[in-house]
Amino acid sequence: MKVKEVTVCVVLITAVAVIGGMVLGRHPGPAPDPLSEWTYPNAKQVEGETWEEFLPWATYTTTDPFEKVWQFYWTKKITYPMPLPFNLKKRASASMGTNDPRWGITHFAYVYEPSPSGKWGVLVIRRESKTVSIYITQGATKKQTTIVVILDKR
Repeated sequence: MKVKEVTVCVVLITAVAVIGGMVLGRHPGPAPDPLSEWTYPNAKQVEGETWEEFLPWATYTTTDPFEKVWQFYWTKKITYPMPLPFNLKKRASASMGTNDPRWGITHFAYVYEPSPSGKWGVLVIRRESKTVSIYITQGATKKQTTIVVILDKR
């Protein structure tokens, strides 16, 4: 009888060790990038902390011109299909709200400033429980556009 009990105990301990090792040894893989929906297509990430729980951020660069990047964020992320309310040749700013069929109520503000030293613009978009700030810059003599995306998930 004692041999049976010992055998049962050994089998149980082995089963627990094997199953425990399988569970603990699993690697779920990297967490999804919280900025993926805000990343400009084919842009290169040059720095950032996308692992931050409440305030992930990243800096991207692209060879696309400022106007193309601005248009992407305007039409793809804010107000589709509303056209730009200005022509990107002079300073503009506003704060608006829209009821987008994809995201519901969206509030946003923007500032755009062309100058002899280059162009810069800021978009701040608020949806449900998150706010994203997108900073876009391009120097007058630069062939590169820089995009900084900061996501506030609080």
